Amino acid sequence: MTLIIVTMLAALIGTLLVGFSKKNKAGDPSYDRQLVGNWGRLGVYYIAMTVILVVLLVFMLRS
Repeated sequence: MTLIIVTMLAALIGTLLVGFSKKNKAGDPSYDRQLVGNWGRLGVYYIAMTVILVVLLVFMLRS
C-alpha cells in the first residue's frame, strides 16, 4: 500500500513540475499542429498501462 501511495505522489509531483515549467508555459506551435498524433500516442500508452496493470493485479491476486 505504501508503494502505491509513494508512486502516486511521485507522479503528482512530476506532473506539477512539468505543468508549471517555463518551457511549458511558453507553448510549442508544432505540438499544437500535431494534436491528433499526440492524442493517439497518449491513448496507446494508456491502453498499454491498463493491460500491464490488469496482468499485475491478476498475478498478485493469484499469489
